Amino acid sequence: MSEYDQLLSNITARLTASNQLHVLSHIDDPANTPESKLAFLKAIDVIPLESLSDYLKGALEEEEKLKNFDPSNVSDPNDVIEPFRGKVMSTTSTSKDDIATLKEATDIGFDAISKGQ
Repeated sequence: MSEYDQLLSNITARLTASNQLHVLSHIDDPANTPESKLAFLKAIDVIPLESLSDYLKGALEEEEKLKNFDPSNVSDPNDVIEPFRGKVMSTTSTSKDDIATLKEATDIGFDAISKGQ
């Protein structure tokens, strides 16, 4: 059995068990090359599919909480995220200045994350 077939079989079983089989709905599209299909399966293989429904459930629960969220009822002001008041730009901008600013912001963000901030 080829690497592709093994991965497809394994991932199909895992997605079926997680009720997420629709993820593979376009894998047989003729536009997908054998290389891209294999890369796609390799990317999915490292995702903890067995925990996916827990992540989705948690995200949906948080979304529901936020629907009724009232910032005036928060005791710690650090828990409130206010709308951005600065200059806003599109992340799809082709402007060289915007691209440079987005790269700088991304680098600053990743640096902060790596420091646990």
